[in-house]
Amino acid sequence: MKPQYYIIVLITIIFSLPVRSQTLAISSKQLTGSWVFDYNTSLAKMSTNSKRNFDAMNPENKTRFKTIYRGRKLTFKTNGTFLQELSNGKNTLGIWSLENNNLVLKPEKGSVWIFKIYKLSDTRLILKLENKGSNITIMPKWIFTKFKHN
Repeated sequence: MKPQYYIIVLITIIFSLPVRSQTLAISSKQLTGSWVFDYNTSLAKMSTNSKRNFDAMNPENKTRFKTIYRGRKLTFKTNGTFLQELSNGKNTLGIWSLENNNLVLKPEKGSVWIFKIYKLSDTRLILKLENKGSNITIMPKWIFTKFKHN
């Protein structure tokens, strides 16, 4: 048989195999505890377009941006509540839930936040903001390190 025939058969076999979606085995037990935002790693992992938008910010907005992200802490309790603490002392309380591979945060006041969970281990949590509405999100991927187990 001709080599082209083997290539066509091989390609046909590869494309006929079922495609399996990648799902994470997410456990609420793994998520519970306190997580601190890894500002430097998250900043380094921004897309080129996001970095360009960040660099174009005026100094006042950059300072505000850093205050919002740097030092951010999220604590997920076993009773389904969460606490977000910003470095400027602003705290947000609410409830959290896991839906498929999504983390849903419902603050007492404000909009619901939906994050796709990209990675969850005993020490690392990587989230991607899914519902940003009309707002442009400069840092869509949030990388956290666990610092306290509950």
